[in-house]
Amino acid sequence: MNTYIEPLQLLNRKKNLFLQLEEITGSMTLLEVDELLTCIEQRGVLLTEVADIDATLHAYYLTDPMLKSAISHSCTKNDLSPALCDLYDISLTIKSIVNRITLNDGNIRLHLKFEKERILSNIEKLNKGGTGVADKYHRSTQTGRSRLFGGNKGKLI
Repeated sequence: MNTYIEPLQLLNRKKNLFLQLEEITGSMTLLEVDELLTCIEQRGVLLTEVADIDATLHAYYLTDPMLKSAISHSCTKNDLSPALCDLYDISLTIKSIVNRITLNDGNIRLHLKFEKERILSNIEKLNKGGTGVADKYHRSTQTGRSRLFGGNKGKLI
């Protein structure tokens, strides 16, 4: 009988969370800013759950050093019992998923930079154009001021 049922379940849950995280991360390079914010929030929720799982696993590490060795890959698979080999394999799968997510994060940073530049460019176009609200306001205040003060200069009655 496998004595590592709960750690195995925790690692499977962690793997599923990272698969969800990978799916969200992969879609982020195609989204606009508003949708990106939603994805970032979803990623934060998933990472919080992963942190909770890691905290629970840490409690197991204190009582079983071989469990920690299997999950952290600080030993070879040949040194482990068959029950720990399953944990070793799942942990290795998790590390590969995390690696893929990390590779996608670079693309997301580039996409965010592009979106930021696109938005700033649109703001500058609006502000520089003749139809910009600030430009209209500025012209209206200048026009009104010249009518009030410029009409009677140099006239003697």
